[in-house]
Amino acid sequence: MVKLHSVLLIVAALGMTFLLASPAVADWNEGDPNTKWVQYPDLTPNGIDVKVTAPKILADDWLCNDPRPVTDIHFWGSWKFDEGPTSDPAFRIQIWSDEPAIGQMHSRPREFLWEATEFTWAAREYYKLDPTGPGEGWYDPNTGEYLPSTDWTIWQLNIDVSKNPFYQVEGTVYWLVVQAWFPDGTQGPELGWKTCDPKSHWNDDAVWADGELFPIPGMQYDWRELRYPDKHEYAGESIDFSFVITVPEPGSLLLLATAGLGLFLLVWRRRN
Repeated sequence: MVKLHSVLLIVAALGMTFLLASPAVADWNEGDPNTKWVQYPDLTPNGIDVKVTAPKILADDWLCNDPRPVTDIHFWGSWKFDEGPTSDPAFRIQIWSDEPAIGQMHSRPREFLWEATEFTWAAREYYKLDPTGPGEGWYDPNTGEYLPSTDWTIWQLNIDVSKNPFYQVEGTVYWLVVQAWFPDGTQGPELGWKTCDPKSHWNDDAVWADGELFPIPGMQYDWRELRYPDKHEYAGESIDFSFVITVPEPGSLLLLATAGLGLFLLVWRRRN
């Protein structure tokens, strides 16, 4: 007869094996059943890239409509003038609580809640505009600089945060806060976060601030709302960004629970 502790050890090992064998960075495609929230990118020349390279900080709000934890974050962007980096950039990815709009004051991130401290990321070319036609624009809210037709290549960046997922409350509004930077100290080219298709607009405007994005509770920034710049087709209208929030597959949750239960029972049995 197989001993109980052997069975428990096998159950725990199988659960962990399947979890560790899962892809390091999960790509995202339209129709993914594990999508919690999506704001699709504007793939027309009306789309613009708002500078997200440090010291710029950008943020957009979203609604938690699924109680499962956030395990992947995906967003779209482009490099200014399509000039890619010579060294890998790094990203600071945070989630903040919501400060609702009051009177004339727009909504904004209120309080730091979570930062992706253990994550892997990968980028893939998502879409190319016709190189013989107009490209997408570039916008720096600090200077008000708006340049039409600065890029034709749109990248999808996939961030796997499953090692330290964010656990949230269903029905709650949160803010996704992003900053790109170069850890080797170089200035590098500038990355912009892609605006979303106007049909994906939700709630209040996206916002921006300046500074280094610290994971410190109580840290505050001067958040300012984002609207399309003058001379743009949508001048004065609200800007929202393109991104996706995904949750784990039901099988992943089951494997995690199985592994945890097996290890717990094994330890408990050895102590008794």
